[in-house]
Amino acid sequence: MYFQLKQFQIISVIVLSSLVFLAVNPVYAGSGDHDKSDKGHHSGEQHGHKFSRLLQKIEDLEARVDQLEQGGGPQTIAVDCAAGETVSDALASVANSSTPVTITISGVCQENVEIHRDNVTLQGGSTADGIEAGDPAKNALLVIDGVANIKLYNLSLSGGVNALAVAESSAVFASGVNISNASAVGLICLDASSCMLYDVAFQDNPYSVLAYGGSAVTFVGGSITNTAIQPFPNPNIGIIASSSSTVTLSSQLPGDPLVLPPPAISNSFFGIYASGGTVFLNAGVVENTITGIVIEAGGSLRREPQAGTATIQNNNQGIFLSNMGILQSTAPQPLNINNNTLLGINCDASADNFEYLVIDAVFSGNGNDKASTCP
Repeated sequence: MYFQLKQFQIISVIVLSSLVFLAVNPVYAGSGDHDKSDKGHHSGEQHGHKFSRLLQKIEDLEARVDQLEQGGGPQTIAVDCAAGETVSDALASVANSSTPVTITISGVCQENVEIHRDNVTLQGGSTADGIEAGDPAKNALLVIDGVANIKLYNLSLSGGVNALAVAESSAVFASGVNISNASAVGLICLDASSCMLYDVAFQDNPYSVLAYGGSAVTFVGGSITNTAIQPFPNPNIGIIASSSSTVTLSSQLPGDPLVLPPPAISNSFFGIYASGGTVFLNAGVVENTITGIVIEAGGSLRREPQAGTATIQNNNQGIFLSNMGILQSTAPQPLNINNNTLLGINCDASADNFEYLVIDAVFSGNGNDKASTCP
């Protein structure tokens, strides 16, 4: 067997301890006037913060009423990065307003941007325009404080510990965005936040997508790729679903007739890693990895009744199912498992508790289609 169980135990430690420390803490540390690096340990402070947020929401509502009474409406701001203008200054100019604001970025602004208010659209003139982290120890773009209606269009986000961090039940929609060269995670979506990605491209992030803390990520179309596969002890991983979060891969937005090519994940050590979270593989291509999909420690991979075709191909192993993992694939469209060098599906021989129900798999050209330890 190519992998021993201890190697997957190592990756659990790497991903769910050191990764959380390296990627989650910078979301809060240095965030405006908030010091949230010890979030969850001081309940009194939490309640105080929530009360402060409520007061701020009331103030924002009052400001919005005043603006509406004065005939105020949506605002547009142009930011010329080459001229020294910044997205942070543009946001500061509308900080006390909740009316919709659209900020159009020209060039690449080297700064660390935070969004603390609702109804903000950031867009680039092209995907070459955007934000590059000025301080590499912080996030390039942080969306926090439970804000909603945050939209990102046609721009790039690069650098920082996390290129894009979404926290505290915030909601972000991104379309045509390029996310690259973070030192930890391209997109981290945590604290019951919602992150919807439509034709978003990730490149050269150690971990491209991390859903954590009861969050939901929807990945429609788009791609995840790397220049090179990184081996242990610091492997690159396409998608991680952890801590009661969900990641859904699809070719369509709900209710939208437009169908995109399926999300493509390639050239990672692991394509998808589910541990304590759920991945719905309703569409997608996972290829050219060491192991396409790893399911363990309470993680699950499922395909819903409306799922389309998905393909796992040209990996060393297609799927690895370990202890307390769930693999449930019963969609009417096929799950193609093709040309994986060693095994299409490998069930950990030392695991004593996993669930396996696969009736839609179509195998072709694998070294072996299934391990003898699989049902």
